[in-house]
Amino acid sequence: MDDIDGNRPGEIAMIADTVLVRPLMLGATIVGTAVYTVSLPFTLLGKNEDEAAEVLVKTPARSTFLRCLGCTPAQNTTDY
Repeated sequence: MDDIDGNRPGEIAMIADTVLVRPLMLGATIVGTAVYTVSLPFTLLGKNEDEAAEVLVKTPARSTFLRCLGCTPAQNTTDY
């Protein structure tokens, strides 16, 4: 279970994150990359390619690869 103070995830959260959340976020990263690639000509015309990349690719990739195992956003202390 979670620590009493709620700062670190417990074993159930880590297992669920490994089995369910990380694969889903990897899929979101792959789909977001494809959508970003398809929409790139339009985002270049609108001059918002950085914002599109942040939302569609970088955010799910960070959640997949940089977030601590089982952590919620409030628990994650990784600076990226």
